Amino acid sequence: MKNITTALLCLLFSFYSFGQCTHTFNMSDSYGDGWNGAAVNILVNGTAVVSGATITTGSSGSETFEASTDDVIELEWTSAGSWPSEISWTITDGEGTQISNGNTNTTDGGVAFCAAPESCIHTFNMADSYGDGWNGAAVDILVNGTTVLTGVTITTGSSGSETFEAATGDSIELVWTSVGSWPSEISWNISDGGGTQISNGDTNSTDGGIANCPPPPTDPTCTHTFNMADSYGDGWNGAAVNILVNGTTVVSGATITGGSAGTETFEASTGDTIELAWTSTGSWPSEISWTITDGEGTQISSGDTNTTDGGTAFCPPPPSCLHTFNMADSYGDGWNGAAVDILVNGTTVASGVTITTGSTGTETFEAATGDTIELVWTSVGSWPSEISWTITDGGGTQISNGNSSSTNGGTAPYELYLNGQLYSESNELVSNLLAGTYEFYIKDKNDCQTPSQSVIINQPDVITTSHSIINASCYDSTGSLTINTINGGTEPYYTDYININPLEVIAGQYEYTITDSKGCDYSFEYEVQQPSPLSYDFTSSEILCYDEQSELIIS
Repeated sequence: MKNITTALLCLLFSFYSFGQCTHTFNMSDSYGDGWNGAAVNILVNGTAVVSGATITTGSSGSETFEASTDDVIELEWTSAGSWPSEISWTITDGEGTQISNGNTNTTDGGVAFCAAPESCIHTFNMADSYGDGWNGAAVDILVNGTTVLTGVTITTGSSGSETFEAATGDSIELVWTSVGSWPSEISWNISDGGGTQISNGDTNSTDGGIANCPPPPTDPTCTHTFNMADSYGDGWNGAAVNILVNGTTVVSGATITGGSAGTETFEASTGDTIELAWTSTGSWPSEISWTITDGEGTQISSGDTNTTDGGTAFCPPPPSCLHTFNMADSYGDGWNGAAVDILVNGTTVASGVTITTGSTGTETFEAATGDTIELVWTSVGSWPSEISWTITDGGGTQISNGNSSSTNGGTAPYELYLNGQLYSESNELVSNLLAGTYEFYIKDKNDCQTPSQSVIINQPDVITTSHSIINASCYDSTGSLTINTINGGTEPYYTDYININPLEVIAGQYEYTITDSKGCDYSFEYEVQQPSPLSYDFTSSEILCYDEQSELIIS
């Protein structure tokens, strides 16, 4: 496939040049008593983003603000204070590079800059359910509208993958140039730079999701020690120092108030830069000395009040121990071609692990506490349903298990997240779920996360009916009820007329219940009506003479 990396990098730069990042306004006072009433507003493209920045007391201070690449930064001094000659300042951009500096006469804050975020490898994983390739289907993958992979397909077999670069926030799209002769066999998913699934679909799907590059794991810290000494034994007599790690203060005002020795501890990672900023050298600086020892207790620097270089931090790597990958085959004829690689923190430590014959096998490997263990299946063999495995740690405790679909060895205990929320810290049963689509994933002790999986829980339609009613033709006679159709639920159905003969229903209001084969029921109301009772009045006249006639009047 053609990987159009040049176009992608250009697009990433232009796309992210408009993203904001944090800039810092660093303030200094040479006398150390604050800015004595001086204050300044910081404007980005003419809009104030910081108002009244100042140092109320002391020798330094800072304010942060957001700006995008090429934004114009200006300073608006509302007051220069009573001692403007003591005031200085700098502005650093999103990479920490100084872009301007000056005093109370300076208003030009420079031009903002934000570094484009680094891209990382995303993976397009392809599958064919029949195992004969995609039969002519092919797809192009676009990042922010630019094609980065062309004509991606599986020529033969059941699976394949292609990788491409994308940065966090990039939009990924699929353009199907052909769906082939058997599109119903095709499925795919895309995993981000951390291996988490961000999209999936078939030949009808074009949304590849939003790219994500997880931040690199932070190096573990360990305790370093700043050891202070005073040769006379009366403390540092007002001397004090701040300790900075990578430019950030981690200890403020370290000193010995009395006596000949004292210590301060702080955390730092291997490779971190340690610096000292003396806020005062005291009245007897010649008596002062110090050393710094790293996480192993080894001295990495020493000096006096003239020394600011604290050396480079170091933390010894944690000791590793033997872990065991235990394999099982339920039929007892080996894994029939299945094989797996075992990775620790992304590095392969065992390749092509398998059972060639028999029902069990083991493979051992080294890993340290907190390491992430992953499995990469190079083949699931011809009988994947027979395969199972476990991993036990250095103490023999099982920390993971699975089959040929499992990839994350992880570190116990585990947490189950459902639709982004913590659901359970131990229970594998998810209950009381209504119909709908649910996303779930597992996190282990070290916040390592499985790819997100989705499950759709369906439900039958609600039970509905249509019925016909024949009302009673005469008062105090009967009508009837006929159920014409029943829909929804799950056939077959049972109808309960509730002690009524539906063919002989006297006038009144009733209900009947439909119950389906799953025990779901629903009641329906109906009414049979009747005419008013037939009634009449009459009057007659008296016959006055023999053989005369009378009248009968009916109303």
